[in-house]
Amino acid sequence: MLAAMKPLVLFALAAPLLLAAGCGREEAAPEPDSAAVASSESHAAHVHENAATQPVLPAGKRWVTDEPLRASMLKIRAGVEETMPAYQSGALDANQAQSLSATVEQNVAYMIQNCKLEPEPDAALHVLIGRMLTASEAMKKEPASQAGWPGLLAVLDDYAATFDHPGWKPIGAP
Repeated sequence: MLAAMKPLVLFALAAPLLLAAGCGREEAAPEPDSAAVASSESHAAHVHENAATQPVLPAGKRWVTDEPLRASMLKIRAGVEETMPAYQSGALDANQAQSLSATVEQNVAYMIQNCKLEPEPDAALHVLIGRMLTASEAMKKEPASQAGWPGLLAVLDDYAATFDHPGWKPIGAP
């Protein structure tokens, strides 16, 4: 059991480094393992000035996306949509919550490692990533948490409002 938790614990430790590293940089984001934790100083130079602050878009505009972001967000969306009936009926169990959390964490790592966004959309994305990881952690602790599954749904809605993802449909849309 402890061996199975090690990758998740290491990912949790490395997540702030992944967020701070930014994307579209020549140096790849660290893998979520002990090497990532050990290499935090090498990524400190890539920290955004205001990574926790959402950049402001002009009215009616959305940030450009890249293929790794679109692919990852579609997988996260599919996981949220798949678990919607269970969550809404109060039957989302620990295994389903763990599986969705793993989907979120794997896809966040992929989008960060492969992202080519410019600094402003990158900073906007990092705000959403932080919210996704927070919701994922809440859901792992308590599958019925209001901060978990509903938090992921809110991030997906905000993603659609702020990022130009051709063909994106809100969950529940025909």
